[in-house]
Amino acid sequence: MASLLPDLLLNALLLAIPGGLILGFLVLAGWSFLIGSLSERTLARHTQLAFVASALASITLLVDRLIIGQPWLLDLNVVFPAMHGLLVPSLRVDVPAALLLTLFTTLLGLVGRFSATYLHREPGFERFFLLLWLFAAGVVITVVSAGADFLFIGWELVGLTSALLIGFFRDREQPVRAGLRAWIIYRACDAALLTSLLIMHHLAGSLEWQRLGAAATTWSTPMTWTIAALLIVGGMGKSAQAPLTSWLPSAMEGPTPSSALFYGAISVHLGAWLLLKARPIIAAAPGALILVGAIGASTALASALIGRTRPDIKTALGWATSAQLGIIWVEIALGLETLALLHIVGHALLRAFQLLRSPAIIQDVQRLHAATGARPSRQRPLLLPLPASLERRLYTLALHRFYMDAALQRLIVAPFLALSSSLDALDRRAAKLACGDEAPEEMDAVEETADAQTRIAS
Repeated sequence: MASLLPDLLLNALLLAIPGGLILGFLVLAGWSFLIGSLSERTLARHTQLAFVASALASITLLVDRLIIGQPWLLDLNVVFPAMHGLLVPSLRVDVPAALLLTLFTTLLGLVGRFSATYLHREPGFERFFLLLWLFAAGVVITVVSAGADFLFIGWELVGLTSALLIGFFRDREQPVRAGLRAWIIYRACDAALLTSLLIMHHLAGSLEWQRLGAAATTWSTPMTWTIAALLIVGGMGKSAQAPLTSWLPSAMEGPTPSSALFYGAISVHLGAWLLLKARPIIAAAPGALILVGAIGASTALASALIGRTRPDIKTALGWATSAQLGIIWVEIALGLETLALLHIVGHALLRAFQLLRSPAIIQDVQRLHAATGARPSRQRPLLLPLPASLERRLYTLALHRFYMDAALQRLIVAPFLALSSSLDALDRRAAKLACGDEAPEEMDAVEETADAQTRIAS
């Protein structure tokens, strides 16, 4: 017996969660674009209803898989001839996938309800909720995809919505800069992930995770190492692993609900989920798991130290999140996959609560100090059993975030912006040649906008 539920009902539940979210986003976005803006109450109610239904369907799938203990595969039988087998949509739900699906849809519902009150009368209320729908669809697709091809589609939707919501307050410079920074890191790491998918499809003829895990043992060591390294880099971007860490605390420039949802509870854990899915491939490369553990351990240590030097609560929680993600990476490297999965669940719940609670914590602390007359005691900066001189030096390095920002700016952001500027200049020169010697006035406006964007990003 493959399921307690009828096959048709199980397939319908599995398909309805991502399909309903995508359809809901298209309907609401189309209504807003063609007819007019929806009221806050209508948009919040439809969002809450969709997320509650998704959570109930996810719980049903989880109970069914816990009892049966076997994965369920739904092949959508959709063929894209132009893709030459590169995109074969299929969904797979097992106990880990059903557990994360239940966790994420439940958190989406809770944060959606919180956001309706938190963003009341905010000018970007409708934009936030539409992006929340799209983000939810991307997360579900990433979790239940049977192959790396379909996972990449959800992965990109999550990255796009995350960057847009970091820069939600687009009338302020700092959130826009933080969103652009995260987007650049996502682009660089996603390019590595996409490259690994193309290579694996060329070698194995398929992107189903089970087939790839079996085929990885037949590949040459240099090829396996190349693929493993690209997969690790792909996961580093989403999980904010060193040295690609600094975008995560900067992402707290977005609204508190998006900070809790994306950078505390859901989005940042997708890098670990990618490693769990791709672990057989990475394990086939000698020493690759050691690299995963080293990256995770260095991230956990550096982020924990940096977090102790941060003066504001959301940034400190951002570094704490990065530290916990590093520990999860170490657990995956050691083969403790069940522990890593439980760690993801516990950390997501705790961090979502902390970030949603963070706006009121400072006020509560101030009230407590006013009522008791107490003041924070002066303590050593890092509270480590080290000589005072060494602790001061370590504190200075942590205060400067171990200069990871400078390295990131030099190695990724600056080359990316330089390449973009060069391509933009080449495109404008080609447009001028096509238009003749006298370029239209619109061209000057485009140039000014591009220069302004470059200055903001740098």
